[in-house]
Amino acid sequence: MPPVVYSAQTDPGEILVYFDSFLVGRIVEPYDYKPGGDLYISSIGPTGEAFPLPETPSVKTATVEILTAADEYCYLRHQIKCTVGFDGSNQRERHISWCPTCEAGGISYAPHAYASKEEALRFMLLDHHTKTGMPAEIVDDPAALPRDAPPTNSSTFRAPHTY
Repeated sequence: MPPVVYSAQTDPGEILVYFDSFLVGRIVEPYDYKPGGDLYISSIGPTGEAFPLPETPSVKTATVEILTAADEYCYLRHQIKCTVGFDGSNQRERHISWCPTCEAGGISYAPHAYASKEEALRFMLLDHHTKTGMPAEIVDDPAALPRDAPPTNSSTFRAPHTY
Protein backbone atom coordinates (compact mmCIF):
# COMPACT_ATOMS: atom_id res chain seq x y z
CA MET A 1 0.00 0.00 0.00
CA PRO A 2 1.48 3.41 -0.92
CA PRO A 3 2.21 5.94 1.82
CA VAL A 4 -0.49 8.47 2.63
CA VAL A 5 0.18 12.22 2.62
CA TYR A 6 -2.39 14.40 4.32
CA SER A 7 -2.63 17.76 6.00
CA ALA A 8 -4.61 19.10 8.90
CA GLN A 9 -5.40 22.71 9.70
CA THR A 10 -5.04 22.99 13.46
CA ASP A 11 -5.20 26.75 13.85
CA PRO A 12 -6.19 29.49 11.43
CA GLY A 13 -3.06 30.17 9.43
CA GLU A 14 -1.29 26.88 10.26
CA ILE A 15 -1.29 23.61 8.31
CA LEU A 16 0.43 20.45 9.56
CA VAL A 17 1.66 18.02 6.89
CA TYR A 18 1.80 14.29 7.67
CA PHE A 19 3.45 11.44 5.76
CA ASP A 20 1.77 8.23 6.86
CA SER A 21 1.29 8.96 10.57
CA PHE A 22 4.44 11.09 11.01
CA LEU A 23 4.36 14.87 11.26
CA VAL A 24 6.85 15.96 8.56
CA GLY A 25 6.20 19.67 8.21
CA ARG A 26 4.39 22.83 9.13
CA ILE A 27 3.11 25.65 6.90
CA VAL A 28 2.36 28.94 8.64
CA GLU A 29 0.92 32.20 7.36
CA PRO A 30 2.83 35.18 8.79
CA TYR A 31 0.91 37.48 11.11
CA ASP A 32 0.67 40.14 8.38
CA TYR A 33 -0.06 37.63 5.58
CA LYS A 34 -1.69 38.90 2.40
CA PRO A 35 -2.86 36.56 -0.42
CA GLY A 36 0.08 35.84 -2.71
CA GLY A 37 2.58 36.58 0.07
CA ASP A 38 5.18 34.12 1.27
CA LEU A 39 4.36 31.31 3.69
CA TYR A 40 6.75 30.20 6.41
CA ILE A 41 7.49 26.50 6.15
CA SER A 42 9.50 24.07 8.23
CA SER A 43 10.52 20.46 7.94
CA ILE A 44 10.03 18.22 10.97
CA GLY A 45 12.66 15.49 11.37
CA PRO A 46 12.09 12.07 12.97
CA THR A 47 12.89 13.36 16.47
CA GLY A 48 10.40 16.21 16.11
CA GLU A 49 13.06 18.88 15.55
CA ALA A 50 12.00 21.63 13.12
CA PHE A 51 14.19 23.12 10.39
CA PRO A 52 13.25 26.23 8.39
CA LEU A 53 12.77 25.82 4.65
CA PRO A 54 12.74 28.59 2.02
CA GLU A 55 9.59 30.72 2.10
CA THR A 56 7.15 30.18 -0.75
CA PRO A 57 3.83 31.77 -1.81
CA SER A 58 2.04 28.49 -2.56
CA VAL A 59 0.75 25.75 -0.25
CA LYS A 60 1.38 23.25 -3.04
CA THR A 61 5.03 24.31 -3.41
CA ALA A 62 5.43 24.36 0.37
CA THR A 63 4.12 20.80 0.59
CA VAL A 64 6.56 19.66 -2.13
CA GLU A 65 9.46 21.30 -0.23
CA ILE A 66 8.38 19.56 2.98
CA LEU A 67 8.08 16.14 1.31
CA THR A 68 11.46 16.63 -0.41
CA ALA A 69 13.03 17.26 3.00
CA ALA A 70 11.16 14.33 4.59
CA ASP A 71 12.51 12.01 1.89
CA GLU A 72 16.00 12.45 3.37
CA TYR A 73 15.00 10.88 6.68
CA CYS A 74 14.09 7.45 7.95
CA TYR A 75 11.12 8.05 10.25
CA LEU A 76 10.91 5.65 13.19
CA ARG A 77 8.44 5.46 16.03
CA HIS A 78 9.55 7.05 19.29
CA GLN A 79 10.16 4.53 22.05
CA ILE A 80 8.25 5.36 25.21
CA LYS A 81 7.90 3.79 28.63
CA CYS A 82 5.36 3.92 31.42
CA THR A 83 7.10 5.14 34.58
CA VAL A 84 5.90 5.97 38.07
CA GLY A 85 6.02 9.48 39.48
CA PHE A 86 4.31 11.37 42.24
CA ASP A 87 1.70 14.10 42.13
CA GLY A 88 3.27 17.25 43.56
CA SER A 89 0.27 18.40 45.57
CA ASN A 90 -0.62 15.32 47.57
CA GLN A 91 2.17 12.89 46.68
CA ARG A 92 -0.19 10.41 45.03
CA GLU A 93 1.51 7.85 42.82
CA ARG A 94 0.90 8.63 39.13
CA HIS A 95 1.87 6.76 35.98
CA ILE A 96 3.45 8.86 33.26
CA SER A 97 4.86 8.24 29.81
CA TRP A 98 8.53 8.98 29.26
CA CYS A 99 9.98 9.61 25.79
CA PRO A 100 13.78 9.93 25.74
CA THR A 101 13.70 11.19 22.12
CA CYS A 102 11.43 14.11 22.99
CA GLU A 103 13.41 14.80 26.17
CA ALA A 104 16.80 14.78 24.39
CA GLY A 105 15.52 16.96 21.57
CA GLY A 106 13.96 19.53 23.85
CA ILE A 107 10.56 18.93 22.30
CA SER A 108 7.80 20.56 24.32
CA TYR A 109 6.12 17.37 25.39
CA ALA A 110 4.55 17.46 28.82
CA PRO A 111 3.78 13.85 29.70
CA HIS A 112 0.26 13.17 30.87
CA ALA A 113 -0.21 11.70 34.36
CA TYR A 114 -2.49 8.68 34.53
CA ALA A 115 -4.27 7.30 37.60
CA SER A 116 -3.34 3.66 36.89
CA LYS A 117 -0.88 1.68 34.81
CA GLU A 118 -3.77 0.21 32.82
CA GLU A 119 -5.03 3.69 31.94
CA ALA A 120 -1.50 4.76 30.99
CA LEU A 121 -0.96 1.79 28.69
CA ARG A 122 -4.36 2.38 27.09
CA PHE A 123 -3.79 6.09 26.29
CA MET A 124 0.00 6.69 26.12
CA LEU A 125 0.39 6.04 22.40
CA LEU A 126 -2.51 8.27 21.38
CA ASP A 127 -1.49 11.06 23.76
CA HIS A 128 2.12 11.04 22.52
CA HIS A 129 0.99 11.25 18.89
CA THR A 130 -1.52 13.99 19.66
CA LYS A 131 1.06 16.12 21.49
CA THR A 132 4.11 15.58 19.24
CA GLY A 133 2.80 14.42 15.87
CA MET A 134 5.01 11.35 16.10
CA PRO A 135 3.78 7.80 16.60
CA ALA A 136 5.35 5.79 19.40
CA GLU A 137 5.78 2.24 20.65
CA ILE A 138 5.86 1.07 24.27
CA VAL A 139 9.09 -0.69 25.24
CA ASP A 140 10.74 -1.69 28.53
CA ASP A 141 14.05 0.08 27.86
CA PRO A 142 13.45 3.04 25.52
CA ALA A 143 16.28 4.65 23.60
CA ALA A 144 16.36 8.10 22.06
CA LEU A 145 16.53 8.40 18.29
CA PRO A 146 19.70 10.08 17.01
CA ARG A 147 19.45 13.86 16.61
CA ASP A 148 18.33 15.11 13.21
CA ALA A 149 20.59 16.96 10.80
CA PRO A 150 19.00 19.71 8.69
CA PRO A 151 17.70 18.53 5.31
CA THR A 152 19.66 19.76 2.28
CA ASN A 153 16.86 22.14 1.22
CA SER A 154 16.86 23.82 4.65
CA SER A 155 18.22 27.29 5.17
CA THR A 156 20.27 25.90 8.09
CA PHE A 157 21.94 23.13 6.03
CA ARG A 158 25.73 23.38 5.86
CA ALA A 159 27.59 21.12 3.45
CA PRO A 160 30.43 19.18 5.06
CA HIS A 161 33.90 20.61 4.46
CA THR A 162 36.06 18.69 2.03
CA TYR A 163 39.82 19.14 2.21
